[in-house]
Amino acid sequence: MGINKKELIQVKKGSKLGARICFDWNFVVPRIDTCSTCDSLSNKVGNTGDNEKKKEAQMALDFHHRKVECATKAMQADVRNAKHSDFYVIAYDMQQQIYVPQLTHSEMYYSRQLACCNLGIHDSDIENGFMCVLPETVGGRGSLEVAHCVYSYLTKQITTNKKKLIVWSDNCGAQNKNHIVLSMYLTLLAKDVVRTIATAKQKNLFVVAVFDGFHDWRSVAKNLNMTKLKISEAAKIRLSRDQFGTPEVWKSHGALQFPTKTNILRKGVTIDDFATIEVNEQPTKHGIPEEKVAHIRAMLPYLTNEAYEYYSQLLG
Repeated sequence: MGINKKELIQVKKGSKLGARICFDWNFVVPRIDTCSTCDSLSNKVGNTGDNEKKKEAQMALDFHHRKVECATKAMQADVRNAKHSDFYVIAYDMQQQIYVPQLTHSEMYYSRQLACCNLGIHDSDIENGFMCVLPETVGGRGSLEVAHCVYSYLTKQITTNKKKLIVWSDNCGAQNKNHIVLSMYLTLLAKDVVRTIATAKQKNLFVVAVFDGFHDWRSVAKNLNMTKLKISEAAKIRLSRDQFGTPEVWKSHGALQFPTKTNILRKGVTIDDFATIEVNEQPTKHGIPEEKVAHIRAMLPYLTNEAYEYYSQLLG
């Protein structure tokens, strides 16, 4: 399955609140995951003695909430219509850091454990979750890991005849709104690889993949010049083959908003440069920080045989 000139990818950036709602989990968003803009403006409203400044802060907070609501409604509509539209819809979010092994005795409170990241991808078309587990010995929470996980899912894990894609993520610039992730989406377009090879899965079961390496998307991103794009201000980005390298950017999800267009390809770079890129998974190994080695070694006697073997190999 390929993408013709009229087919496109839409990359939509919402707030963390919007990105959370799409997963339809049965618990509220934790307070520790609040939006920094909300916290900053709420602090000004509650702690500013100047009534005029307080009023300005309240107006800004109300406007920010309306933008969040607009993004949330747009994403809910995409998720709700996913099975009946010609767009394939996914949303992804990075879970808070997990520490393993999970042992219950009191010494664990003072012990340094192995840190793991988990990028959860929710597929609205098949109502399924795909979990990309990243131990700190392999990778972390950066854009390189995010780009590889999303690319891997879209090219290896799903089955569909649809040729258009909508991706929702949160508003984190370091993970999602940057030249690394944008170069990955451009590579998808150039290679005509919004296609998949996975077999059918049972409904609502998580699929878990543990990665041991990533493609060097930084080398791909060198083809881009992001100076004029102002991606930090983007709420929605549309990429298409017929305007390859010239994304349309919206600053909000409102119906009256109009996009701007900016060429982000460096001089001499064309779609063919992206189409010929070999996307290979290259093993990476960061090692365990020295201060953690002794702590993890002390946990070995309390582990199951399978876990013991895994951590013993990590420690060397």
